[in-house]
Amino acid sequence: TLMLTAEQANLYARVGRLGEAQGLQEEIVRVRRESLGPDHAATWAALADLAATLRALGRVERAIEIQEPLRRNWVAKRGESSLEALVAGEDLATSYLAAGRFGEAVPLQESYVRAMWASGSARMPRALDAVMRTARSYAALGDGRRAVELGRVAYEGYKQQFGRDSLL
Repeated sequence: TLMLTAEQANLYARVGRLGEAQGLQEEIVRVRRESLGPDHAATWAALADLAATLRALGRVERAIEIQEPLRRNWVAKRGESSLEALVAGEDLATSYLAAGRFGEAVPLQESYVRAMWASGSARMPRALDAVMRTARSYAALGDGRRAVELGRVAYEGYKQQFGRDSLL
């Protein structure tokens, strides 16, 4: 039933019932810690879901408190360039952005974008979205040249992927 509880929590989060999602996610974290231990990948996944919900609820600093050690854990377990570490870094960057911590977000964003480029996934929508978020971070930091340069890369990628007349 824990998997079904996780699915229900994800549904609540998707439809904006964030308080209910948070309650279920906290229960999932508790059960996974007790049954699998604090250093198990499934426990970390549950923590990542909880952090995303907390960020959506505006509890950004609490989300960051969860996400920073999660990223360190993935880096220690699988390496800096592992998909898990990169996604944890991208999630942490999103929270840093929400907290106005652009300088901390940019290196994580750039790592994710470079990895997507190196893997050949650069034209996937998630990668293009990451490029555009990185461009916005540079704009917030006052680096207009880099912001426009990355924005152009994302724009050209969207055009190639979806066509010139796409509503994206």
